Amino acid sequence: MLGNARMNVKGQKVVVAGAARTGVEAARLLALHGAVVTLSDAAIPEDRSSVERKLAGLNVAFELGGHKTESFTTADLVILSPGVPPAIEPVRAAEKAGIPVMSELEFAYRYCQSRLVAITGTNGKTTTTTLVHRLLKEAEIPALLAGNNELPFSRALMVKPRPQIIVLEVSSFQLERIETFRPEIAVLLNVTPDHLERYSGMEDYRRAKMRVFAHQTDSDTAILNADDPHMYRDAEQVQARKLFFSIERELESGVFVHDGDIIVRSDGTQKRLARVDDIALIGKHNLANVLATLGACFALDLPEKPCRRTLRAFRGLEHRMEFVVERRGVTFINDSKGTNIDALEKALVSIDVPVILIAGGRGKKSDYSVLRDLVKSRVKRLVLIGEDAPLMEAAFGDLVPVSRAGSLKEAVQQACSAATKGDCVLLSPACASFDMFRNFEDRGEQFKSAVLQLKDE
Repeated sequence: MLGNARMNVKGQKVVVAGAARTGVEAARLLALHGAVVTLSDAAIPEDRSSVERKLAGLNVAFELGGHKTESFTTADLVILSPGVPPAIEPVRAAEKAGIPVMSELEFAYRYCQSRLVAITGTNGKTTTTTLVHRLLKEAEIPALLAGNNELPFSRALMVKPRPQIIVLEVSSFQLERIETFRPEIAVLLNVTPDHLERYSGMEDYRRAKMRVFAHQTDSDTAILNADDPHMYRDAEQVQARKLFFSIERELESGVFVHDGDIIVRSDGTQKRLARVDDIALIGKHNLANVLATLGACFALDLPEKPCRRTLRAFRGLEHRMEFVVERRGVTFINDSKGTNIDALEKALVSIDVPVILIAGGRGKKSDYSVLRDLVKSRVKRLVLIGEDAPLMEAAFGDLVPVSRAGSLKEAVQQACSAATKGDCVLLSPACASFDMFRNFEDRGEQFKSAVLQLKDE
């Protein structure tokens, strides 16, 4: 959607909650439009000096090391970064005082003049947004990749020249406080158990994800997963033109596979978009991501040849089923981004050799027992790390040999000792990383470092 009515924040007092990357860029955008900004964080950022340098010379004050409720209740507007829970006391107090509270996604949208493709889902968001972005670049369409990644939406709006299309990776957290956010094309890849420590249950989580379609109209396009048994039901509330995708069956209307061809049927017509053989990515889950991607490209009316060239060249992203090395006939795979049980399931299904699995970390109140059959059939040995190691051992300890490790380096050494030629050592934790690592990237880098050090031992 183009031509959004901009907010007038000139002279207004605005609190931005959260001083990480997204909050910093929201504060910058606000200040450039004349707001009097307070950047508030419950902690003191490790890179505090860097944060202050980025906002030097702008009308931004800092409240770090604890939120001040008075700042929230006397503001004209509060903007939440994705990592800030909306239930914290200062936010509740602001709402009680009648202060508007919105997400950074909603705030930035008010200033967006580019066409928007928004992609959400429990798994596959980054792969799919990256692939859509690369397809647009191959088609020579000025585009920018932003959102829940390295480039916050607010920052993308300050890039010159303005891109024709912004491809947004969108999380459920970002969607919680939207009011008008309306992407021209919205994609929901999947909804599986995740972040249940933040939501009251799966239905609450699903509702948050479905909000990506909330303000679309019949001139927009909604792309949904037909293989999710709940999605047809949920789609009844969607007003946009609906385009489903499926890796399991042909669809009367949507994107699917037939005899190795990827087909789209829409408005009574049928068109071949690509061949399955064109796809360099591994695994059924990535086939689903590609079908959703091609659905978005069909809605954007992109030419076929650039799509096929990009599919052949795109081999995935770091920390997502990333091949590290083959050592003495054993393959090592880094899937550190696999932070929930659905991601672990997809990883195990995509590997057809015995797996030495390294898993564990900070759990998300998931029921690991749903993977018992898959672990029994695919996993040769389980090496556990982190806070949820006891829960995972309780779920799988009677099925496969289990050991625990105090560090990721120790876990790699144990896995290597247990592996024989033809096996795969897989890091796919099914948990968040924050108990032992800065983030999933840090965990993945430590895994790769530990694996590569094995060569010299």
